[in-house]
Parts: sequence; C-alpha cells; structure tokens
Amino acid sequence: MRALNDWDYDKSDLVKGLKKINIKSNDTVLVYVSFGFLGRLKNCRTSEETCQTIQDALYKVVGKNGTLLVPTYTYSFCNQEVFDVNKTHSVVGPFTEFFRKHKGVKRSMDPIFSVAGLGPNTKKLFVDLPHTCFGKGSIYDRLVNAGGKICMIGLGLHWATFRHHIEEMVKVPFRYNKEFFGHIKKNNTLTYTSWNYYVRDLTPNSIPNGFPLEEKAKKLGLCKVTKIGRGEIMAINCKDYFDLGYKELSKNPWFTAKGYTKSVF
Repeated sequence: MRALNDWDYDKSDLVKGLKKINIKSNDTVLVYVSFGFLGRLKNCRTSEETCQTIQDALYKVVGKNGTLLVPTYTYSFCNQEVFDVNKTHSVVGPFTEFFRKHKGVKRSMDPIFSVAGLGPNTKKLFVDLPHTCFGKGSIYDRLVNAGGKICMIGLGLHWATFRHHIEEMVKVPFRYNKEFFGHIKKNNTLTYTSWNYYVRDLTPNSIPNGFPLEEKAKKLGLCKVTKIGRGEIMAINCKDYFDLGYKELSKNPWFTAKGYTKSVF
C-alpha cells in the first residue's frame, strides 16, 4: 500500500509540461482531461482537489486573457432526454463536471456535445451557433479560425472528438447526418427543437480509430508530447490538426475508421 505522502507529479510539473507542449499565455484551449492515467497529484486526496489543481495549472499558463473550453457532453437528445443547459450533468468525466459548475463558466446549448467555456473568447465562440454538433459554423470550426489549440491531459489525441468535425467537413463514407429532436431548457424557457449529429454507421468497419491520425501528427511534429507522472500530456494547434486530417481523409476517407488499412497506399 502506498503512503499518503506518495505522489507522481505536482502542480509545477503540470505547469512546466503545459508550457513544454506549447500552451501559452492568452491561448484559447479545448481541454480533454482524464487525470487517473497520470497517477497521484501531490497534496490532492480527493477528485475535487485534483480537478481544482489541474484547473489552476491551466489558468496559470493561459493567464487571465486566455480562454479554456471543456467538453460537457450529455447525449441528451440521443437518449430522448431534456437538455437543461444550466443543470444537466456532463457524463464525460469528473473534471468536465467540476469545470461546468465553476463560477462564470458559460455552456453551449448543444443537447448532445455541449462545451463549457471561461474566458474572453467564450462569447464569440458560443454566440448564434448553428444547430449542429460538428461541421461548418460549429464550435470546432470556429476554433480552427480562432487559432485555438487542443490539449490532452492524460489522454491520447485519438480521444479528441474534434476529429469528427474534420470527418464531417470531408464527408467520410462511414458517417451520415442524422437529425435529433427534443427539448432544451434554459432558465425558465423550454424549447422544442432539432439538432444535427454526424453519426457513424453501426457496422464493424465504421468503428472510430483515431490512432493513425495521432501517429501522423506526432511523426510530423505537429502534436507536442511530454511525460507527466505516469502518463503524458499533449497538444496540437486546431488548424494544424484540421489540415492534416483533411489531407489524409481526402486521400483515404477511411483513415479514421477501423476499415482503414495501410495496404491502400
């Protein structure tokens, strides 16, 4: 059994690591977090303490003029549930729910793939969003144009759902547009509406596979990686990731699905 004072990394390690992977002051960063893979964070005995320390480290690097975005996905319309913008819990990890409830955080109205944001660029990224999870005009599209970055803490780049935006823009053959319907509640207003989600075919060769694109991004030096604790953190510029993904999927539209094989080259 490990002693209570055993730890794998501390806040300063995380701050140094974020800077090493090119996260900078004033950046706009979409952050995916799974801290369990990094091991134990110094002076943190609870999940909430760990979340707070990770959030503090991120803000120490991006500064008061930086903007953090965190996935707060609910899949509400997929499950035929009401999406309450202010109250529906994120189902994609403890950090996402911790961040969602932080003072001043705003949340997009996407009833499937909502995103929470805090910082000066949040309003511009969230205002008048089209009723689509990915694709033209979506948050992911706006991040590309805004010079945003993707940061993976304890997760590989293949976990970043940003990839589905690229797939929709290319119109890959293993996904298709599907309209979902339901109620969105914000404050005291309940609205019945529809939302587009570029879903995948439910066939074995259409199972998502982001590893080839991640490997390519690392090989080209576009995805910066550094070790933290027992795991890694990594980051890539949204435009670099989009351009690379678009190029590879244009050559082979199955590049990010299980149906991809290197033999096609």
